[in-house]
Amino acid sequence: MDKKQPFLPLRYDRAFKGFFSKEENKKFLMAMLNQYLDLGIEREEEIDFLNTEIVPNKKFEKMPRLDLVVRTKNSGTINVEMQLVNKDYLLRRCYYYNAALYSKQFVMGDDYSKLKKVTSLTFTMFDIFPNEQYINHLGIKNLYSGESFLENEFNMVFIELSKYWKQKNQHLVHEDLWAELLIANSVEECDIIGSKGGLMADAANKLKLFSQEEIDSYWPDMFRKAEMDRKAELSYARKEGLRLGKEEGLQIGKEEGLKLGKEEGLKLGKEEGLKLGKEEGEKQGKLEGKLEGKLEVAKAMLAEGMPLDKIVMFTGLSPEELEDLR
Repeated sequence: MDKKQPFLPLRYDRAFKGFFSKEENKKFLMAMLNQYLDLGIEREEEIDFLNTEIVPNKKFEKMPRLDLVVRTKNSGTINVEMQLVNKDYLLRRCYYYNAALYSKQFVMGDDYSKLKKVTSLTFTMFDIFPNEQYINHLGIKNLYSGESFLENEFNMVFIELSKYWKQKNQHLVHEDLWAELLIANSVEECDIIGSKGGLMADAANKLKLFSQEEIDSYWPDMFRKAEMDRKAELSYARKEGLRLGKEEGLQIGKEEGLKLGKEEGLKLGKEEGLKLGKEEGEKQGKLEGKLEGKLEVAKAMLAEGMPLDKIVMFTGLSPEELEDLR
């Protein structure tokens, strides 16, 4: 039985960074950036690798460590990330990385015209957005008009490889060979991609060679990183479960509160209505009883032959009411 050939999947960020950061593989990075960001980079010399650690300005600030950061001749700075597991607040982290890279361009004395475009290209092995597209572009826009702002300055592009894989198996998307290479899990899968020819054949062969040469040094760190990712994923799952549970509890509590409030309101309304009706009835009864008493007195006075003006004065009845009694 043939021994299975070693393979380093690019979905692990260290393998991803190690492969694409090699000068000899810069042409593959260039082609991938051109495909997903529509940059039109023509020569490898237009791409420079930058430091992946964003040094903080203050002692206790967080120091992000990125996978790949490149500067291009005409397209500004690009941060390329591979995310294997869903960690806390991914979108916020990506915004933070972009903002940090944007601000680090500035030095004392510069004016704002010197700021260049910053783009993040993030590959994920999990779904982020509820839509069906596996490629999503995020930017800044006016919420009222829908008009985009800083469209060429501050962008985030997400490639949901998990979503692509599911849709590919259902024949819902066109073949994306770079996505195929990034999710390849064996030499055999790499050979299938290489059979397409052209640049992808070269990339697949280089990835197999990279796996053979580097696997012994990469695996220990990848196992350690996998354990860290597993813990991070569990932590995220717990927090997400608590959040969803809280939202569901609030909704149930709101509905139950509305129901109890309605019942209590009906009860109180009924009691208040009965009370007011009773009071109004008593008041009306007193008025009617008082009037009837006056009418009885007026009848007796009329029978005695007293003058009408005297009866009006003593009873408060009107002459018309007295005429009705005659």
